[in-house]
Amino acid sequence: MAITRTNTSKAGTPDGLTFTTATFDVPSGTSLITGYLADWGAVAASVLTNNHSDTVVMGTEQVNGVTDRVRAFWIISPTADATYSLTVTHAGLCYASLAWGWYAGSHASAPFDAQNGAAAGGNTGNLVPSEDNCLITCGSV
Repeated sequence: MAITRTNTSKAGTPDGLTFTTATFDVPSGTSLITGYLADWGAVAASVLTNNHSDTVVMGTEQVNGVTDRVRAFWIISPTADATYSLTVTHAGLCYASLAWGWYAGSHASAPFDAQNGAAAGGNTGNLVPSEDNCLITCGSV
């Protein structure tokens, strides 16, 4: 089965405070929401949740300097709803941004295959999927 992109979006906070995205439609048949959470300024990394209590899995944190970080995230089999939203919370002043997409046709129980990253703008090296028809995404601070 091919992976089909349903839609993409982005959001951020201009004032360093916690924020919730505008609602978006997650249609029936969506198997994966995936994207990147980047933040700057907080000692601890931001936390990402959603309004349906769907499990958010966070990838390995890539840090540039002391407080600039980016992490991939994915939500497997998200709840289908026209009023889905994501919320970013953190302790202290933190400028965070999100970019995400939602897809149909990903592996139903284990859509994550591999991750690679580098801090401070370094070369990440090769990333070779273990099987055909993998979705490859990238993000940076």
